[in-house]
Amino acid sequence: MYDSKRENELAIPNKLEREKDVTYTFRATKGTIEFFDEVETITYGYNGSFLRANVTIEKDKKIKIKLENDLGEETIFHRHGLEVAGEHV
Repeated sequence: MYDSKRENELAIPNKLEREKDVTYTFRATKGTIEFFDEVETITYGYNGSFLRANVTIEKDKKIKIKLENDLGEETIFHRHGLEVAGEHV
């Protein structure tokens, strides 16, 4: 078992830049990351191999989100801080 006290810098994703017409593209991909030295871990991410792309949306601003799935299997797009109006909200 590997020592859990090893220290690696936490990978914080960059802010995703807005495309024309206020469109953001998220691409789901497989990747790897080295949490421990010389130990590769398979990961899933959006616009990168680990974690997710980060966007900031101004209040009352309408945007478009384009989802691309390069995983080779079905996936779910999960987000935080986004309120979506619907019939049961």
